[in-house]
Amino acid sequence: MRSRNVLRAKSRALAAAWAACLSMQAAGAAATIFDFDTPASSGAWTPLNDGVMGGLSRSNARITGATTLAFTGEVSLENNGGFASIQSRVQAIDLRETSGLAARVRGDGKTYWMTLRTNVPIPAGWYQARIETAAGKWIEVRLPFDQFRATSFGRTLPGAPPLPRNAIESIGFLISDKQKGAFALEVDWIKAYASARLAAGDRAPAFTRPDQRGAATALADFEGKKVLVYFYPKADTPGCTAQACSVRDADAALDALGLEVLGVSPDQPDAQQKFDEKFSLGFRLLSDPDKTAARAYGAIETRTANETTTETIVRSAFLIDEQGVILKAWYKISPAEMVPEAMRALAR
Repeated sequence: MRSRNVLRAKSRALAAAWAACLSMQAAGAAATIFDFDTPASSGAWTPLNDGVMGGLSRSNARITGATTLAFTGEVSLENNGGFASIQSRVQAIDLRETSGLAARVRGDGKTYWMTLRTNVPIPAGWYQARIETAAGKWIEVRLPFDQFRATSFGRTLPGAPPLPRNAIESIGFLISDKQKGAFALEVDWIKAYASARLAAGDRAPAFTRPDQRGAATALADFEGKKVLVYFYPKADTPGCTAQACSVRDADAALDALGLEVLGVSPDQPDAQQKFDEKFSLGFRLLSDPDKTAARAYGAIETRTANETTTETIVRSAFLIDEQGVILKAWYKISPAEMVPEAMRALAR
């Protein structure tokens, strides 16, 4: 009876938190869903592993002394296993006025997924979005709702409807893709945010993308340095070439300011490498073919014509400080203005 009363109390507290979330979202603010500071704000997390299909993976969820959620365990590939997860059930909530979820996490360098269950039944599945972690480092990830994909038995469901934001019934974390062995993911908080676009003072969303030589490059690799991250539509096109060459030509001045530059586009690494070599650019160009990083930065524009919807890159740039906080954000910036604007911002 006591445990049932505790669960009811948690449920009421979570319902109040979700109601506060909605009112804050209406005002355009980010709102905390879980912060793990108290039992009421932590949720009741339960494991769901491959044992349901005969596997031997195991997982555990606990609230640490540092008031964080620890998702730990071991992925086993025996008996055709290969995944472990935890979930926390919440009251169905309408998040149609929000843009996505964000979380502050510290992982072990492995890939995880945030999972969402809704009142739309998916056999042995849910909606999920990828989280790339940096071993031993706290990062903030930003997951737009249009990044969540419906999956069943670990496979993306073709033709599935987009995530229905009006009835999210559980939030969880998953490790899969045959990542054998021990794992550990720590979560400081989970929030909903309203605006897809970033502004000065926001935490720069974490990402890991291959560069023009195929080497994995994470924003966390540049901790302690100022970084200019910019998104461009396509390598070796007139505007994007002019923009990249302006970075190349200002190399000495940017270096004197201690600024690293990362250019990001949907091009594959081999196309980025050809672009680099053709114009002797000399800085990192990152491949983002699924536009995951672009979505996290709000650098996506959706257009519909003749009943066909396409996603295009909004030419954008973000000046990020040594602690990973955005100093300045520019959307729809002209190729010629990006470098001068960044240098002016740093000179202030």
